[in-house]
Amino acid sequence: MTTDALDPVIHAPARLQIVATLAALPQGDALRLTRLQRMLHVTPGHLTRDLRELEDAGYLACASTGDGGAQTAVALTRQGRDMLDRYAAMLRNALAVPATQYRTAPAPEIRVGDADREATAAALSEHFAQGRLTLDELNARLEVVLAATTHGALSEATADLPEVTMISARVSFSRGKRRPGHLPGRQRHPQRGRSS
Repeated sequence: MTTDALDPVIHAPARLQIVATLAALPQGDALRLTRLQRMLHVTPGHLTRDLRELEDAGYLACASTGDGGAQTAVALTRQGRDMLDRYAAMLRNALAVPATQYRTAPAPEIRVGDADREATAAALSEHFAQGRLTLDELNARLEVVLAATTHGALSEATADLPEVTMISARVSFSRGKRRPGHLPGRQRHPQRGRSS
């Protein structure tokens, strides 16, 4: 990753949602795949594709759990947490626009593109990291953002939040309390389909 570009693996809104969800777990804890799918409200095919991208990048590990390895659990690797912290720092730098460069917001009926949705999703992840949103609120708002077609729809997801450009506190993604459905200590298991 270069210093002038955000990591494209994490920056995709669906994968950012996965990484932010897993980052909320204490380090070393894992989340069952079925639980993650229910939390994110995604199809198994989409989730599998995004998890494969993140695993190939070394950002998460998958392990078989349960009787006979019938279930799969996923957890962020140390590399994944480090990359998420770097991503957040780069995001802060990218959004640190001097006040003289602020422009008026587009009219609510103006259509948005992928870049607008991605920027709003990234801003929401920053608010989650700052503790302004719970994980459930983040997921609900990301769903709105991913479906938005106009600036008015995008602004609904951030209407009660301050401008990210005004945030100066250092971001450190939450390693908060354990969430229902996660498995403690599963990250130490070997990664599925990888050689040592």
